[in-house]
Amino acid sequence: MNLFTRVLTWCVTASLTACGGPTSSPSGTTTSDPATDPRAGGAATPNPTPTPTPTPTPNATPDAGLQAPAGTPWPALGAVALKSHAGQFMVAEGGGGGVVNANRASIGVWETFTLEAETSPLVHGGRVHLKAHGGQYLQAEQGGGGALGATGTTPGAWATFTLRRVAGAGAVKDGDEVALETSSGHFVVAEGGGGDVVRANRTATGPWETFRLVAQAPGVLPVDVVVRHGRVRGQGRAFVDDDGPFNALGATWMSALWMYRNDRARCERWLDALSKNGFHYFRALGVVGDVTAADYWDGREIDWRAPGYAADLAGLTDLAYDRYGLRVEWTLIGDGQKNIPNEADRYALVDTFLAMSRGREHKIMHFELANEAWQNGFAGDSGRAQLRALTRYMNDRTDVLVAASAPDGYEQATVEAIYGGGVADLATPHFDRDSTKIEGSWRAVRQPWEWRYYQNVPELASNNEPIGPGASVASETNPVKLVSGALASWVSGVGAYVFHTRAGVRGDTDVWTEPGFTAFKPLASFVPPGLAAWTQKNAHWADAPFKPYAREPNGTLVPNAMWPDTGGTGTVRAYGVVQGVDFVVFPFGIKDRFTLEPRRNVEFDVIDLMTGQVLRHETLAAGQQFDLQGAEAFVLKGRYR
Repeated sequence: MNLFTRVLTWCVTASLTACGGPTSSPSGTTTSDPATDPRAGGAATPNPTPTPTPTPTPNATPDAGLQAPAGTPWPALGAVALKSHAGQFMVAEGGGGGVVNANRASIGVWETFTLEAETSPLVHGGRVHLKAHGGQYLQAEQGGGGALGATGTTPGAWATFTLRRVAGAGAVKDGDEVALETSSGHFVVAEGGGGDVVRANRTATGPWETFRLVAQAPGVLPVDVVVRHGRVRGQGRAFVDDDGPFNALGATWMSALWMYRNDRARCERWLDALSKNGFHYFRALGVVGDVTAADYWDGREIDWRAPGYAADLAGLTDLAYDRYGLRVEWTLIGDGQKNIPNEADRYALVDTFLAMSRGREHKIMHFELANEAWQNGFAGDSGRAQLRALTRYMNDRTDVLVAASAPDGYEQATVEAIYGGGVADLATPHFDRDSTKIEGSWRAVRQPWEWRYYQNVPELASNNEPIGPGASVASETNPVKLVSGALASWVSGVGAYVFHTRAGVRGDTDVWTEPGFTAFKPLASFVPPGLAAWTQKNAHWADAPFKPYAREPNGTLVPNAMWPDTGGTGTVRAYGVVQGVDFVVFPFGIKDRFTLEPRRNVEFDVIDLMTGQVLRHETLAAGQQFDLQGAEAFVLKGRYR
């Protein structure tokens, strides 16, 4: 049996009502149905000509039941939804008792089915029942060959389906694509691939007969996650753990603790989305908002005095890592002047986080004492002194990496006033986000390069709040610039980058709706791990891999120049790193075309930043010029010959 193979993407939720109402979208209006559908791996296999759909009726005579006596269901694994090839969800109209369609845009209770399995864990070829919200079972009339309805009063043969995993043998996981085979050997089909009625009359499988399983609660089906092991620490400018160095990628999610406490289902959808899109961790606040007066955080306050607070800290940290492979950057204090102004209480809060972290050190990316401390309860010299004392106090009592806060400014003296003297393991600067200069927002992308010039501060650093979609300081929605911000940080020797968005602050909207959210994942496929620990090489330096050229408006090539210098064309920057004979060079902000020449004999790939696709392979002698054009950024990855 040839099953159609597709890339698996999915979402996990943990509450039915949080996903939508009983009629999450109107019924589809499609009435026609082609005789064939596209098939994978060769010629199309005809779909049988649809037959009129009779009104489904309950079994008048109970069938024998393949595995369980009538009225005795198999153990329930939990609630699932089934997503058709075209993206609509299967629905038992009225919650059960009649027709089944595949024409809903979102998941509500009518689109949710209890998955009962003969065996657990569920595997390819396992047999299942699917029970609608109203208690009726999905059943293929006469065991298959015609209509499918949510009309079965008992889970007998007509209501028993063999679950065929598209990927073949193995455990069935959340997000897997599956086909449902009836007791007579027919397959369930969403006519048109979705948007119309569901039947059980196909004799082969293709896209229309393929459904994606979407678990509606944690633990219903296994989840594929990548879990990194061991405590996070620094190795030069890069982050490492027991699995080796990595290019740390985080996301702002300041309201995570509030969401964990008040909307667990949505919290898990966020965790699921982050884990599946290449993120290693998220940045969450420990306290924020004024619980006694109106402010920006109304309805999202996180109160350190709330009952169960310490348990919630531990619970979110455990859930994120154990189930989704995500670590947490805990920023302890936001709005400290409102919710925790007393110094003794602040030390008590630090102690609470220290206690939570014991035995969980490997689940925490790092601690940060306060978000933008100067405006969150640590103003002036006395506030700065208290911040430094708290940072040292925490750092002396844990092996988890500890940062203080973002400095209020970019001058050496300002940064050193927070981080000088070894009070912290790493720094969390908010680099200059001014986009009003000639380079526009490309200027913000290049700012992390400046970190290497600061003295008497930690060399380990995170670009903790860069430009991003809807960000209050500087908004940026171009995915190329957002992804460039991450790679430019790593190449600049800043080992961590946080995707900062409006959604990531209060959580009023979902982070996966933000521009660029899915664009970071390909980076891991072609960017060497621990890039920040390589040796940085700016393009105009004599020992950089390539000499850059900018063009003046009249076309004259100017060596070791960038287009903002000439007012013509070229690139904004071309930062590089070298390790032994290997190099990575990242030209970004390209206008029109960018001319380079290798300073030594080289062999390298020109890589598409957004996909990881190798666009071309070059073997060039020193001094042999070449051009890059057609995109705003490329990655050059190669070796000296």
